[in-house]
Amino acid sequence: MDDKQGARVVLRHATREEWLVTRRRICGASDVPIILGLSQFKKPGTLWAEKCGILAPEPVSRHQRWGILLEPVIALEYARATGRTVIDPGAYTIQVREDYPHIGATVDRFIDGNVPLQIKATAYSQRSAWKNGPPISIEAQMQIEAFVTGSPQSAVVCLIGGNELVYFDVPRSDRFISAALPKILRFVHHVSTATPLEVTP
Repeated sequence: MDDKQGARVVLRHATREEWLVTRRRICGASDVPIILGLSQFKKPGTLWAEKCGILAPEPVSRHQRWGILLEPVIALEYARATGRTVIDPGAYTIQVREDYPHIGATVDRFIDGNVPLQIKATAYSQRSAWKNGPPISIEAQMQIEAFVTGSPQSAVVCLIGGNELVYFDVPRSDRFISAALPKILRFVHHVSTATPLEVTP
């Protein structure tokens, strides 16, 4: 894949409601695991219906709420553990590529200048899923964040069970991105035209 890209555009929103409006018209990095069939929590058809306004977005779950509340604390501990400088891009900020305006990412933090950092919190029962690196659904999200920001890698930190911190750097995989892009762009087309997704057996 050609590493050249158009300028990155930063979309800032004052409220969560404004951010959600923008999220409806773009494919965010967190949408990619769903589109690729890697999510155990949501199907592509459900995501399509939400973005088309047919279904209301699911409310923030208790797990998600705690993840949001703990995000600043996890970021501080990650900075202490790694010695890296962690930069907050601001709440409700979406990064998009100028040459792919319908693909974006809400980056939790940046490190080393332009490397996106995902911040996660999960239950102890999920500890084994993080033993050798992030789960594939998380890595898919990380790859798209690297693609959107033009970074050669991405990073993730996860608080497990409230008392164990794990973190990983993942190199950008242009092979993965090249394979994922047609599927993402096809999904974006279905949303922009309000055309139902094909059902596969």
